[in-house]
Amino acid sequence: MRKSLRTTHWLGTKLLLQTEDYLLRYFMEILEQLAMVAPQKLDELAALHWFTQSERIDYDEILTCESGLVAEERPDFRLRIGNKTVGLEITVAQRPIAEGKFSAQQIEAAQNDFAKALEQAMRPALPVIVTLAFNDEIAVVPKKSKAALPVIVDKIEELTRSMEPRSGVMLVRIEDKVAHYPNAHVCPEIPEFLQNIGFYNDGQNFSAVTASRGGITEPFTEADLNPILQKKHEALKGYRRCDEHWLVIVSGMVPPIFPTKERPTILLPSSATNFADAEIVRPIRSDFDRVYFFRSPTHALNLTEAP
Repeated sequence: MRKSLRTTHWLGTKLLLQTEDYLLRYFMEILEQLAMVAPQKLDELAALHWFTQSERIDYDEILTCESGLVAEERPDFRLRIGNKTVGLEITVAQRPIAEGKFSAQQIEAAQNDFAKALEQAMRPALPVIVTLAFNDEIAVVPKKSKAALPVIVDKIEELTRSMEPRSGVMLVRIEDKVAHYPNAHVCPEIPEFLQNIGFYNDGQNFSAVTASRGGITEPFTEADLNPILQKKHEALKGYRRCDEHWLVIVSGMVPPIFPTKERPTILLPSSATNFADAEIVRPIRSDFDRVYFFRSPTHALNLTEAP
């Protein structure tokens, strides 16, 4: 009898896992179809996927109007969950900067544009991995950045001509930094938003651009939450009607949900939306039925629910 019970339990578990695997594949196919017709919503689709996975939220379908997913705004998505329609709005947490007229996201986006332009323009004499060490809170000055790019491209080409395989070179802005790095060369044209530029050859047969960022990860507090709620509460008045409205505040990098067929040649980290755990007295009051702080890709905290 015990053997039979164990066998039944094993078969039931196997069936459950097979069912969950089938449902995941099914919804991934739906997401992929939606992404093909609305590629501009791919990042939001990725956030939706990882959020619903982290919270184990099973929805029956993503509703779309006649114009398709591309026209779905306010809220970003409408999910049918049983007999309810849930409007789900996705927004991104904003890491504050003490001084300056640009947000962390604006600064990071401009820095990333420089990295992409460098990846497109560089022509090293042998394959190298270029690593840009960003100064996270220093904004890009477009005129200086544009002037510096061809100088840096030429410098990389020049120095890679004499590079040995499995070796590295560092470009620094000022002479004082040379003593801190092996095989360092001064390049005063390096913009201030970069600490230095390193390039390495590990014997690989391709070139790529990567980056590093630093800084202290602060907790997400009411000071970060309240501006988001104020803005979204005002926008909520014009949202499409749903049975419930949820707000998902995303922190951190959102992994892609579809594998790429080509090897990536540019990999850029993000810290503009990084926060530690939320330090907020719960439950909060909100015009949304639920407000989540989502530390992508694995942990969501319902701020409208008591601990």
